Amino acid sequence: MKNTYTICFDVGGNTIKGAVLNNESDLICQIQNFPSMAVCSKDVILQNFAHIFVVLLGYIPDKENIRGICFAFPGEFDYENGICLIKGIAKYDALFQINLKEEFKHLFEVEPALSCLRGVPISFLNDVSGFAIGECALGKARMFSKVMYLCIGTGCGSAFSIDGCLSTDETKGIPPKGWVYNTPFRNSIIDDYISIRGLKELSEKFMKEPLSGLDLFHFAEKNDPNALACFLEFGKMIQEAIFPFLESFSPDCVVFGGQISNSFIYFSEGFLFSDKIKLIYHSPETSLRTLQGLSLIKKL
Repeated sequence: MKNTYTICFDVGGNTIKGAVLNNESDLICQIQNFPSMAVCSKDVILQNFAHIFVVLLGYIPDKENIRGICFAFPGEFDYENGICLIKGIAKYDALFQINLKEEFKHLFEVEPALSCLRGVPISFLNDVSGFAIGECALGKARMFSKVMYLCIGTGCGSAFSIDGCLSTDETKGIPPKGWVYNTPFRNSIIDDYISIRGLKELSEKFMKEPLSGLDLFHFAEKNDPNALACFLEFGKMIQEAIFPFLESFSPDCVVFGGQISNSFIYFSEGFLFSDKIKLIYHSPETSLRTLQGLSLIKKL
């Protein structure tokens, strides 16, 4: 079987991660990190993507065998039509209500270096959905029927799968779109607690100053009792926030990803999940699984 290639992007607020994967979902180059330019104008953001395309195309030996281009974007986003709806987070404001699918098609027409991408199908997917597809196909989650995925970073992203397929069916105990972030929780919503800002607020309580997740992690590595107590409380808060979905969905497995989940070893001490859950684990390569998930999309 000849190799075909998918150009995949994991689009974050600060960094865009890009790679080329073959039809076996193997990387044919290392994952490349690029600045997002997310606070810039639309034209600057699109020219930045043009530069990234040129870099990634350099890794593809047979450019006539590019089968698709796929982007993982955080919500809000009209994924079917490729329209960015991100607003009010000081990132990608210039792309609000912009049809990126059409913008990229135009870019391929006017940029000679990108002419080989004319007519190549373009798809968009929620970033956590991409992660879930990758984990479900290639991670430990593939061994289980019902899986819940949580990516904790800037916010609390989530997804659910049943028998290897993503599900958003509310009748099966899954929240609308599979997203838990906007569920009412304590004095606000889950996203304000199970996130970087939620952990930072806890660090003020336990460490007497707001610390980044990375700084808090370093303190925990040194067995700082206050840092360990902070992560323990964070784990208990996660337990409280997602318990209703554990009850309604009854997953066999829970998978954690995202930047904050790199501290899983510390905050997982706060979990008291049901014995019915056969496995709870942290996937150490969120971006890799997300990019692999994008490459596995059948309909580009």
